[in-house]
Amino acid sequence: MMHPASTHPRIRRHHHRLRPCKESRRPMRSPQDQRQAEAYAFPYHHLPALTPVPTISRYWSFAPSYVAGLWIVTDWMDRNLSSNPNARAWRHVDIGCGDGALLRHLSRRVPADRLNLTGVDTDRRAIAWARMFNDASVDIVCDAHTNMEPGHFDSASLVEVLEHVPPECVPAFVSGAARLLRNGGRLMVTVPSVAKPTEAKHYQHFSRGGLLAALADDFDVDAVAGFENRLWPARVLRKLVWRKRFRLDWPPTTHLLVSAMARRRSNTECCGRILAEATRRSA
Repeated sequence: MMHPASTHPRIRRHHHRLRPCKESRRPMRSPQDQRQAEAYAFPYHHLPALTPVPTISRYWSFAPSYVAGLWIVTDWMDRNLSSNPNARAWRHVDIGCGDGALLRHLSRRVPADRLNLTGVDTDRRAIAWARMFNDASVDIVCDAHTNMEPGHFDSASLVEVLEHVPPECVPAFVSGAARLLRNGGRLMVTVPSVAKPTEAKHYQHFSRGGLLAALADDFDVDAVAGFENRLWPARVLRKLVWRKRFRLDWPPTTHLLVSAMARRRSNTECCGRILAEATRRSA
């Protein structure tokens, strides 16, 4: 039986749900790509629960920062939707959607008649998780984003994605994201900062200037800020909550920790992550 979502004309034309992932056509993975692919043996982005009082997992130390990032993307999306003059739903694509945790959060928060969501990734295992955790109202595409319909979307997100792209490929990758957006379309980017060591599964971490340079050819940057505060108050709070042998799962403390990490800072040098809000330049 055909999946209900396959009746959508764009899905039917491209057969996204029926064809194999193009990742299989790549000749060889780099060590960084292989490590990230192995990480998707388990859908770890779904471990923390984004609730009014967030729950974070003892098994994933990045969880408080990840939830902080979801808060930031949610606030940005709320602003987009409030400024939407169209009667139709706002169309958003999450590029490098991984196991679909951001899509799942947004689809639970905003009705489908207001927000039409698409996720795209080339990792077959990640896409399998994304389809499992999201319902048919979310379009999950297993393909390179550069193969998708141009100018279709009002906004796009690159949440912890650019660090997984070889540096020499970043300009083309960002241009491919711009191509998916209408003129004036919005982009949210988050990346790890050079303030913390580059992880084995990453090609690079970014400075403020490096992130601005990556976006310069295709986007006008509206805002840049740091988050995941690494100054002593946040470090002390993190150590209080996160011990070597146990985690203090007390909702007020968890909320304080995530709130501290979600606070935007103009000085990106004291932050573990950097965000940029940008607008696609008219072609």
